[in-house]
Amino acid sequence: MHWKWVLALGATAAAALVGPAVANAAVVDNGDFETGNLSGWTLDNSPDDMSAGSWFAYTGTTPPISGMFPGSAPVSPPPQGNFAAITDQGGPGRRILYQDITVPSAGPQYLTLFVYYSTAVDLASPDSLDPAGPFENEQYRIDVMRPTAALDSVAPADVLKTVFRTQTGAPHVLAPTKTIVDLASLMGQTVRLRFAEVDNSGVLNAGTDAVSVDSDLITLGTPRANKKKGTALLPVSVPFPGTLSLSGNGVAQQSTAPASKAVAVQAGTTSLLVKATGKKKRKLKRKGKTNVSLTVTYTPTGTTTPGSETTNVKLKKKRKKK
Repeated sequence: MHWKWVLALGATAAAALVGPAVANAAVVDNGDFETGNLSGWTLDNSPDDMSAGSWFAYTGTTPPISGMFPGSAPVSPPPQGNFAAITDQGGPGRRILYQDITVPSAGPQYLTLFVYYSTAVDLASPDSLDPAGPFENEQYRIDVMRPTAALDSVAPADVLKTVFRTQTGAPHVLAPTKTIVDLASLMGQTVRLRFAEVDNSGVLNAGTDAVSVDSDLITLGTPRANKKKGTALLPVSVPFPGTLSLSGNGVAQQSTAPASKAVAVQAGTTSLLVKATGKKKRKLKRKGKTNVSLTVTYTPTGTTTPGSETTNVKLKKKRKKK
């Protein structure tokens, strides 16, 4: 929908979709938006008129403002849960949603979230969040910022991490995509999560959901024993592609090649082979059972800081009858 600057939605109706803002949370507050509003977040709109455009907590596929006009396109439903956050507008402007958080000092720490958008016009992403022009500015970006920086700054000294940024000429639609950023270099610091959308050519619905800072991205399942071989398969679930490795005293390391001790995996569940070696293997052969302590290490693609999880696995092996 190209802009025909008409708007019939009252500010009261628009404001009903958000709640009071709370800044400086120790962790991401209301990052999944399941409160049904934007509590925990702060808005900064230009123009400062929610009926002209803003971020909204929404459900379903109808955009809060442009959905009232004929010919409007549906938006992606929330990718997780019942609610997510999205921008919508009836006129040109800049919409910023932000929250200050303190990154825990114990690592590792990762920022994870869903990012998506849909636009009726071509994207244009200058190094500016000014919607006034004279250049086209139709962009969406997510940044980890210095909390003392100007809200609309794009200066390299103010942007600590660029999580996502649309590129000029990119496709008009991005389906919900889970994204991860390594925050290891920012542990113990207070930073600002900024979601900024600018539109001066047409409707741009920029969305996010499941915004979280996590230290543990590994989920270990129940081992499946193979008593014939005396081994076990340990299910390991991870949310992003990356590498997994398994190590421990008396446990055979996982490897895809002699020079590599990590297995490349996709998001989802991978089964790692738990196999005893050395004294543990001899005990297993002699007594028919042994316990092994092991560590599973996971490094998501695009990050350099691994996370790990430890567990104990009981191996059993049927002994041959004499």
